[in-house]
Amino acid sequence: MVNNMMDYEKCIQTLIKYGVDDSVIIHSQMVERLANKIGQLITANNGTPQKVNFEIMRMGALLHDIGRSKTHNILHVIEGVRIARELNLPSDVIHIIENHIGSGLTPEEAYENGLEKKNYFPQTLEAKLVAYADNLIAENRQISLSEGIRRYKEKGLATAAERLEESHRYLTELAGTKIYTVRI
Repeated sequence: MVNNMMDYEKCIQTLIKYGVDDSVIIHSQMVERLANKIGQLITANNGTPQKVNFEIMRMGALLHDIGRSKTHNILHVIEGVRIARELNLPSDVIHIIENHIGSGLTPEEAYENGLEKKNYFPQTLEAKLVAYADNLIAENRQISLSEGIRRYKEKGLATAAERLEESHRYLTELAGTKIYTVRI
C-alpha cells in the first residue's frame, strides 16, 4: 500500500520487527515527545501560519533511526531510506529519515561522510522539528541547547553548531516562546 500511515504502536512494532535496539527505540520515543511538545507550541501560536502535521512528524520521529537496525554509522540514513521505501512510507516521512542528520549536511559534507553528494537539509517543518529534537536527545537523555552546541564544537563541527543555533532561532520564532525550556 502506498503512503502506509502508521500509528504510534505500529511504528514501535516496526522498529522491533527490524531488530532496532531497545536503546534506539527509547531514543526515538524521546525525540518524538520533544518534537511533539515544540510542535504543539508552534501550532498554538496564533502569530504564525505554520501548522504541524503531527501524524507525519510522529512517524518520522519514531522511525528516523530505523536504519540503525543495519548500521550505527552515518550510513544508517541510507539504510533507513531503503527500509522506508520497502514499507511504502509517505514521502514526507522518508524526507525526515533522510535529512535528520545533525542540522543538515551540504553536498560536500555528505560526500566526505560517505553519502551521496547532495544536500541533506530538513525542508519541511516536521523534518526540522525531528532534526532539532534529535540534536537534543543524546542517547536516552535530554540535553540543553548549549550542551548540544558545545558537543558539536568539541568535535570540531563549528558549522553544525551554527546550524543547530539557526534551527533553534527558527523554531523559537515560530513558537513565539522560549523553546529551550521545553522538557520531556
